[in-house]
Amino acid sequence: MIKLFLSFTIICAVHSVTFSQHVKISGEVSDNTQNPIGGVNIIVKGTAIGTVSDQNGKFDILVPPGREILLFNFIGFKSLEQEIFTTIEMHYRVKVTLVRDKLKNRKDKSASKIVATPIKK
Repeated sequence: MIKLFLSFTIICAVHSVTFSQHVKISGEVSDNTQNPIGGVNIIVKGTAIGTVSDQNGKFDILVPPGREILLFNFIGFKSLEQEIFTTIEMHYRVKVTLVRDKLKNRKDKSASKIVATPIKK
């Protein structure tokens, strides 16, 4: 019984240390007319870490601290790949604007963009 309790305690400690080593990024995804976009895939490039924006375009994702690249994908919109630098002491709030993807001969050359704002915890 004591071994089981100690094993459980060690697993919980490792679990909490693992999660405490991640940085929370919260944000909103909208189109260029500021309408929220739900269902946008947000992935940390090269990992299995990802999430999807809700119907109001809002999302939360936990990423490892340091330099990461976030990928934003949604059908009918240009994909966005954005490098972000994070530290454990900060919480990040991002506002992402995706631009509709036109056909090959598009006249609109505007690109999707992201604005990241670190917020002290």
